[in-house]
Amino acid sequence: RPMIALHPIILPDIRAEDLETLDKLGIRLLWPLRNGQLGPNDQTLSEDEQIEQALGGIKSIFDAFMVKPATLVCFTASSKVAIRYAKHHPETVSTMCFLGSCVLEGRPESGPRLLARGLMSMLSSRPILANAAMAFFRERVMNRKNYIRFLRRQFEASKADSLIVGRE
Repeated sequence: RPMIALHPIILPDIRAEDLETLDKLGIRLLWPLRNGQLGPNDQTLSEDEQIEQALGGIKSIFDAFMVKPATLVCFTASSKVAIRYAKHHPETVSTMCFLGSCVLEGRPESGPRLLARGLMSMLSSRPILANAAMAFFRERVMNRKNYIRFLRRQFEASKADSLIVGRE
C-alpha cells in the first residue's frame, strides 16, 4: 500500500527496524523532499512557491511510481499541502492522515511563540543575521536544560500535548 509522507521542516530518523516494520505491514513509504531539504543552497521560495513545489513533488511520485490511490500522511504545516492536493486530485488520494495540524487561532503570543515570531520577523528583514541567530538559538535554547523548559512552555496550553512532551 503506497503511503506518501509530507514533512514540514525536519526529516524523521527512520531506521532499518522502521523500514522492516513498514515492509511487514505491506506499506511502501514515499517521501518527496521539500525545497531546501538536503540542499542548503537551494533558492529561497515564497510560501506560494514552496507549496507549488511540494504539490509538484507529490505529482512526481504519482507519475514515477504510478501509485494511485495513495495515503497522504502530513505533519503539521504540510497539512496545507495535502489538503490542496487532495482537493485538486481526489481520485489519487485514498486516505489522509494528519499527524498534527497548525492552528493559528488562540495561540499564545508570549514565551516560545514570541521568540519564534521575533526571530522570523528579524530574519525576513535581515537574512544576513541567520547564522548568528541560529547559533544563539542552539546555545541558549537547544541545550538540555532550556530545551525541555522551552518544549513544556510551548505545549502547556494542551493537556494531551503536555503529557506527550512529559513522557518523551
